[in-house]
Amino acid sequence: MKEQKESIGSILEQSKKSRGIYKYISLFKNKKFIIIFSIFVASLGSFYVYGKMNNDSTNIVREKVTASVKKGDIRLTIQSDGNIVAKDGVDLSFSETGVRIEEVYVSEGDMVKKGDKIARIETNELYIDLQSSRASLTYASSRLKELEAGATDSDLASYINAVESSKVALDKIIYQNEFSIKEAERAVETAKNNLKLAEGGQDSAIVKNAYEDLLGKSLSSLNTLASALTDSDNILGIDNTFANDEFESVLSTLNPSNLSNAKTSYLSSKSVLQKAENSVVPLVSISSYTAIISGAELVKEALVKMQQHLYDVQETLDTTIPIGDLSQSELDALRTGINTAKSAVIASLSSLNTSMEAIETAENSYETYLNAYDESIDDLEETKKDVEATELSARLSLENLENSLNKQIEPASETDIASARSSVASAQSSVNKILYQIQEATITSPIDGELVLLNGKTGDIVVEEKNEPFCIILNKDVFYVETQIEEMDISKIKQGQKAYVTIDALDSAQAEGEVSFVSLVSAENNGIVTYKVRVLLENTEVLDIREGMSVYVDFIITEANSVLMTPVQAVKNVDGKPSVTMEDGSIRNVVTGFTDGKTVEIISGLEMQEKVVY
Repeated sequence: MKEQKESIGSILEQSKKSRGIYKYISLFKNKKFIIIFSIFVASLGSFYVYGKMNNDSTNIVREKVTASVKKGDIRLTIQSDGNIVAKDGVDLSFSETGVRIEEVYVSEGDMVKKGDKIARIETNELYIDLQSSRASLTYASSRLKELEAGATDSDLASYINAVESSKVALDKIIYQNEFSIKEAERAVETAKNNLKLAEGGQDSAIVKNAYEDLLGKSLSSLNTLASALTDSDNILGIDNTFANDEFESVLSTLNPSNLSNAKTSYLSSKSVLQKAENSVVPLVSISSYTAIISGAELVKEALVKMQQHLYDVQETLDTTIPIGDLSQSELDALRTGINTAKSAVIASLSSLNTSMEAIETAENSYETYLNAYDESIDDLEETKKDVEATELSARLSLENLENSLNKQIEPASETDIASARSSVASAQSSVNKILYQIQEATITSPIDGELVLLNGKTGDIVVEEKNEPFCIILNKDVFYVETQIEEMDISKIKQGQKAYVTIDALDSAQAEGEVSFVSLVSAENNGIVTYKVRVLLENTEVLDIREGMSVYVDFIITEANSVLMTPVQAVKNVDGKPSVTMEDGSIRNVVTGFTDGKTVEIISGLEMQEKVVY
């Protein structure tokens, strides 16, 4: 045990020399360091007691411990707890209330850059006001220049030309207005004629033609149905029992149920077709509309039934094998025939539906043409009003130009010039105010950061919320840890000093940083004097760090990083030199470096993963 104590003393001595630890003798004034050192001294006492027991009792044998040489970090630190704060943060709100949010460009949690748009309120009315204000400013400025300069021959000529042009424009407007009224009157006449054609309701020519067309489509569809039924029977052999003698035995060999379904749907289709024929064939163009519609409905039902039946026949042919007297080419020909018949049935059904819809349109045509006639009357009245308004506007414009010409001929008074200057200033102020309002209508980010709060969405109305901003942006690129260090430790904390931060909320993830601020002003809480210290974190983008998280900070007093190390108990003092016992029992001299009292740095003498025994 004497060797063990001498070994630890030798290690500490060598650690001091290799790392210059003498300059940290002041650590013994540190309460936390004294506690650690006391534990260390207690450990030495334990070694001594254990040695005595080992010497006094031959029945107790200490179990050997095997340790592997590994690479790691050895540190002496001052510890403290604190919280994470963001370097930059801004609260943003709209300057206007009672307006609708037109667009929100980002979502809560998005990262934004300085100058990025966050949200915008409606500005349509502002731009209308701006256009009007700019026009007023232009007019006021022009008017002031005219008054100050006085009328020149060129100005007079310009005004005279403007008056003459206005007269020509008035004549043109009068001509165009007369043309517009005539066009509107012609539209009324056309609508009136169309209305007459549709008069008569069910007896109108439009309705009669629609029903005649439907009857024709129904008769044509019956022919299509009869042809399709014959094509099907030539395959199934139900009515024409001899038609499929050569291949009846191989029909739907792979799935006989398909053949059964096809025969069943054949009989159903045939039944509906016969009903449709009995209903439609006797009809003529002068038959009742009710009878034509009823017949068309039966034809439509027959087309739908036939479409399903032909699908069943397709299924039958798809499960038929070309064997015996049925060749592949013959089977393909049967499939082609059924596909053609099916396409014809589908086309007939579409055509029949179109004709039935045309009847509804024809029966409603009177109302349609009546509405068109009423609209043409309204359009004529509206045209007359527009014509009157445009002509009045043109006459007022001519009158204003003539008044301006008369004013140009007379010299301006000082009162007129002063009034004109006031008008320019007022107009410019109005433009500037609206431009500012337009600029403030869009919230932009003044910093890079994360949008951590968003109190609104597109379509919301902006209302005044006390102590509640529209959005909050935090700069997540730069985070600090703020902590309070007791007065006995503050002298050991310097700007630029390295620190390691452990974040509980992130599964004890660790981040590096350095001291960026040490306060000179103390704070006292329950008689304990502390100083604020701020640690600037590095490489925070790899962690989901959030403001306010609780952390533990290790301020590095001294450290040895990425060094070979072994438990300090494994090193003994042999012949005045630090040595270790290898796994095979041999003794090897080593050169030790820095130690924290538990682990010691091995500068030379051992390699990675070698095992020592103690």
